[in-house]
Amino acid sequence: MCLSAREVDVLRCLATGHDSNKAAARVLGVQPFTIKDYLRILYRKLAPLRRAAVQTVGAKDWARRILTRAEAGERIRPICLRFAQEALKGDVA
Repeated sequence: MCLSAREVDVLRCLATGHDSNKAAARVLGVQPFTIKDYLRILYRKLAPLRRAAVQTVGAKDWARRILTRAEAGERIRPICLRFAQEALKGDVA
């Protein structure tokens, strides 16, 4: 799996707190629908890595925090929710 430089830019942008397509697009100088396309591509490319990430404590901790924030009513990106739910699948706690 190889990510393009722009896909890495999108991931970095999201990781630094630009949590809407509009905000990420503004930072990267593209349209919001372009960010949506990148996210779709990234989700497809990164899907095989989800299982490996689940095995780390950090991923499970991150997943719990994301789901807690979602339950508290905070808007969370759908892709983050999917990763969080996958990370905690079969986890009891």
